[in-house]
Amino acid sequence: MILSLLCLLVAELSSAKSPGPVMAIGVALGLCAMITLLVIFGRWVFWPLRPTLGSAEPAEPGVSARTGARVARRPRLVWVVLALPAPRGDRAGRQRPAEQGLLPTKPEAVLGEAVLPRHFPAAEGNRSRSSAGPRPPASSSPPCPPPPGSRRSPR
Repeated sequence: MILSLLCLLVAELSSAKSPGPVMAIGVALGLCAMITLLVIFGRWVFWPLRPTLGSAEPAEPGVSARTGARVARRPRLVWVVLALPAPRGDRAGRQRPAEQGLLPTKPEAVLGEAVLPRHFPAAEGNRSRSSAGPRPPASSSPPCPPPPGSRRSPR
């Protein structure tokens, strides 16, 4: 994982290049801390209980078990209470930043987006077009007859 984060050093975007080594250092420090704690204090730092066959569930008297039991009684209420603030998150009401300013060079897509309004009316490039309209097919063969027992829908 450290090597994959260091691969970000060759990225062209500075917003992707800078956090790579910082995150790699963080992962390396976390790895060193875990190995050190494991050597100094032993296995029980990370795995405090070794379950045996027939032993009691260690989570039964804990806070997690009580919280889970309360949520299980009224899951919809908990879902609604937790979901209400979600739409008003960090980006509520803000516009997206201009993406053209984030790139080091102007790629063809950005240049094409600038040229598009000159050659086509506004929003014409975003419309989808259906080929299943009332027009007859382009071939010269007659249309297939409807299957037996089917009715034509009124137009």
